[in-house]
Amino acid sequence: MKLSGPYRGIKYSVSDTGDGTWEWKLYPPITHGVVSNIVSGIVRGTEDDAIAAAERAIDDRLARTSN
Repeated sequence: MKLSGPYRGIKYSVSDTGDGTWEWKLYPPITHGVVSNIVSGIVRGTEDDAIAAAERAIDDRLARTSN
């Protein structure tokens, strides 16, 4: 696992699964002592593809919470 970020204030990690895919996980900040749900996904490709997918997920998550 490689911890990356933060991107837009949210930490994330990417991990090589060893089968041509990468797993990414978002680690949202703890607010009021409560941990938000960890969001994750799998992407086929490179580490850069996984980083891009994680950052898109962060953008999507922040867009939903700002409306």
